Amino acid sequence: MKRILGILFCLLPSLITAQVTISYPHNRQIFQRNNANEATFSILGNCAVASTSVQVKLVPVQANQGTPINWTSLDATPAGGLFQGQIKAKGGWYTLWIRSLVDGKVLDSTSLSRVGVGENFIIAGQSNAQGTMWRTGEKGATDDRVNCANIYSFYTEYNQNPDHRLIGNLSTDFPFTDFKQMSDQTTIGPLGLSKYYWAKLGDSLVTKLNVPVCFINVAWLGTSMQNWAESSRGLATENPWAAGQFFAKGFPYTNLKRASELYGVKNGVRAILWHQGESDTYHKKVDKVQYKKYFVEVIETLRRQTGLTIPWVISEVSFGATAYYGFPGIVDGTCTTPLWNSEIIAGQKEMLTDGIFTELYSGPNTDQVEIPRANDIYASCVHFTPNAYSQLADLWEDKLNASFFANSKPILPALLPIIQLQCGPANELLVSTKSTFVKTQWLNTAESVISTQASKQKFSPGKYALRFEDALGNEFRVPTFEINNLPPPQAPLVTSKGELIACLGGSVELSASGSSGTYRWSTNDTLKVIKVVNSGTFNVSTTNSFGCKSALSASVQVSFLDLPVKPSLTVASPYFISATQKPAGTEYIWKQDGRTLTETGSQLRVNASGNYSIFAAKKYSPSISCLSPVADINYILPADGGLSIYPNPIVSPGATIQSISDLKGAMYTLYSVDGRIVLQGLIPADGSFLLPSGSVGKGVYKIVLSTKSGTSYTRSILFNE
Repeated sequence: MKRILGILFCLLPSLITAQVTISYPHNRQIFQRNNANEATFSILGNCAVASTSVQVKLVPVQANQGTPINWTSLDATPAGGLFQGQIKAKGGWYTLWIRSLVDGKVLDSTSLSRVGVGENFIIAGQSNAQGTMWRTGEKGATDDRVNCANIYSFYTEYNQNPDHRLIGNLSTDFPFTDFKQMSDQTTIGPLGLSKYYWAKLGDSLVTKLNVPVCFINVAWLGTSMQNWAESSRGLATENPWAAGQFFAKGFPYTNLKRASELYGVKNGVRAILWHQGESDTYHKKVDKVQYKKYFVEVIETLRRQTGLTIPWVISEVSFGATAYYGFPGIVDGTCTTPLWNSEIIAGQKEMLTDGIFTELYSGPNTDQVEIPRANDIYASCVHFTPNAYSQLADLWEDKLNASFFANSKPILPALLPIIQLQCGPANELLVSTKSTFVKTQWLNTAESVISTQASKQKFSPGKYALRFEDALGNEFRVPTFEINNLPPPQAPLVTSKGELIACLGGSVELSASGSSGTYRWSTNDTLKVIKVVNSGTFNVSTTNSFGCKSALSASVQVSFLDLPVKPSLTVASPYFISATQKPAGTEYIWKQDGRTLTETGSQLRVNASGNYSIFAAKKYSPSISCLSPVADINYILPADGGLSIYPNPIVSPGATIQSISDLKGAMYTLYSVDGRIVLQGLIPADGSFLLPSGSVGKGVYKIVLSTKSGTSYTRSILFNE
């Protein structure tokens, strides 16, 4: 048997074709650490249906780039090939390993090459945050730990990087599957037009913090604070550089909200890096008061609509030159007439000091960087050239300092809702989810909604996804996962303690073994061990922790044997107790005060007062004897000195003699009053002896009885005949 089991385990990898896969997290996904340099994040995936446990470990990509976690339990009870769990990790850059096991033996494993616990930033504002179109050849980050969402959602001619994923013009369906190292060819999606100075900032931050970082860019060129405020109301706001032309409804604010709602919730986010003000300077349409009013509206709306108090780092920026605003032509070939606006700078500063919001932090002042600006088509007298990228990165890094990271309160990553698999009454597959969301949608592979109920949905095996909405209407998605039917437990084995045959009034103990869970016997008992008291056929099934019911066990037949009839006891005469005639095939067992006696017949000589009992025993097999109910009687020894003669006076045919002593072989002698021997003889047997009266005349006599043991009794008796 051991050899067979060994062969089975060796064959398991080939018998079970499904390999362990990871649905979540995604490669290069970074989870926002807290201020104690830790993050807890969810893990979801699929394994072989036969897997009985799943483990996880984290290995730093390079030495000193994190704190390793050796193999530890992730899911102790994977179900239907689905595993899920959580892990808490220190800040770092890791390879995440998952392995599945069957009864402690490793079945298979897989890994994500890069998963991080670090810092996430959302970039917002206008072009000096977004980067500039048509600028090619910009260098990406040198450190592998600098990442971005490598997607793009606007006109392809504005950003011709060959490596990003196009998700559709103005699409806000931001995916989590396209995080990339910020290389020369990537895009800081969804709206970034170039790497700009963010690549250098990323390199500086990972060197300083020793954790990975990720950037999401939702800035848009030429937008004013009015554009952001009006779009936060869902309006189509007018492009300040093209009279009569309007951005799409809600643009550009919808991208900031969507990035906060998706990336900010699932990944967590440290802060929004805000760089905007140049458009407001040139058009002179707002003063400090109006600028702040618009700014307050944007922040208030975002926090109200998302429920997230994301920190903001607000730059001080207002500079531009007149030549820029004749774009694409250059007015006079130079960037003459520089423009600064102290009102805008004052408004940005006062956002931090007016106490309207918490979690607002000072960003860099870039108004004196690279003055004058270049007049080429890329810089257009307002945008920075690569010559200034290092200085800009340093200015941002100076603001993103130790004090900022110690005091800002980041949004921490939300955990995936739990997915529960269980069996229905007929072992059909039921799927449920637990969450605090107000709206639940189950999706099939075609992204069609197939159910909106959270619990006990009857699904066929296959691939599904989940989409949730909170009370504010914000979306949260669980990526595609696969579920399979839950295998029912094996039918239990019924064993008995002792034989399956017992005497009526007794019991047979039956045990279920070979399976775990709850039990249901044919008697409706739910214990693992039951005691049966009636003849019949018995079986049991088991239900495991997933509600899956096994087949019935093999039935066992239990029989109970009849008991002998209860004897009846009477005091037959002094010193003798009699029982009813012993039935054939039985034995009588006598007891005195609970002590078993040697007598097995229907009559018992007694020589002491006490409680006497008797029961019948019938032997059905060498190991089974059934006992009748017990009959008992309290016997009080006669006060006759140990010899009883009755009746006295004696009448025909004589007197019965009984004694506490054994009468067999006893000598009796009857004397007349004058001393003559009238009768003499030996008593032939123990028990009762009849002293005849026929040859003895009337009168008073003395009888002397001597037992073989030497006991002597003397009594006076009267003969009436």
